[in-house]
Amino acid sequence: MGSSKRYARQIDERMDANIIARIMASSAPDSLNDEELELSRFDLTRTQNPRPVWAWVRYSE
Repeated sequence: MGSSKRYARQIDERMDANIIARIMASSAPDSLNDEELELSRFDLTRTQNPRPVWAWVRYSE
């Protein structure tokens, strides 16, 4: 039995979403370490008005 070329993209996207959901459910996001935060170069600031951002989130096992 062959694979469905017509729906291959949708199936791949669904599989990716399932894998990501499993990883997120079984582990916690990691914080950046001091070197990655570069606190020696930049002050840590928190904004009062949240802004939308794109970010990479690293999860530990």
